[in-house]
Amino acid sequence: MFEYWPQVYDPPLWRDLGEHPVPVWVDVGQIVAAMQYPTFSMADLPLRVSRGGLYLSGRVPGWVHAWVRTNRGAWIARISCSVPTANGQGRLDVEQWCSPKALSPR
Repeated sequence: MFEYWPQVYDPPLWRDLGEHPVPVWVDVGQIVAAMQYPTFSMADLPLRVSRGGLYLSGRVPGWVHAWVRTNRGAWIARISCSVPTANGQGRLDVEQWCSPKALSPR
């Protein structure tokens, strides 16, 4: 992942956890917080949407695979987790970068 970003500073600006990812709880609402949600009344939604759509609240188990430092000084984490559907019959496996505010120890 970091083959084009050489470590030239001390301390380093990134850390790849490699074979030792760290288990965390991921606040699903925080990792998609930047998205604009349309305002729909739940009563106006088809059942297939309100039950079969992704459940974007609560915590799910996940893993931190790497950390990087931004040019503004913040650290962000590369995480993986599975986001369930509202009815629990499906899931979406996610790998993305997120703020540490979305994470807590597991």
